[in-house]
Amino acid sequence: MERERRLHVHAIGRMIEGQIVEGEIFGPQSSGRILLCFRYHAAGVEYTAAQDVTALAHLFTQENCIPGKSTTVKYDPQNPSNSIVVCESWTGLHDASITTTTSAGVHKEILKAG
Repeated sequence: MERERRLHVHAIGRMIEGQIVEGEIFGPQSSGRILLCFRYHAAGVEYTAAQDVTALAHLFTQENCIPGKSTTVKYDPQNPSNSIVVCESWTGLHDASITTTTSAGVHKEILKAG
C-alpha cells in the first residue's frame, strides 16, 4: 500500500523545494525503521511530513539526509499533505541518484534531483 502511494505521488505530483528536518533510525524494538522528516510550503501553507523510507534505504546515504539540507518534494496537488522525497524511481534528495538495471543488464541512472 505504501509503495502504491509513493508511486502515485511520483506520477501526479508537483515538485517544490523543501528542507530535511531530521532522519531517524529506530532501533531493534521498532524493527530498524527509518523515517525521513521534511518540510515544505504548498499553496501558502507550511507542511511537515515524515516518510518511512526503510524499504528505500539502499537508494541514498546518510549524507543526503542531513537536517537543514535542501530537498525536492513531490506532493499531490489535490491533497498537499500527501508527499514524498524518495520513491523507487525518483529521489528529491540532492546529490543522490538512483540506478536501475535494464532488461539488457545495463545499469543506468534515472531521474535525480540536485
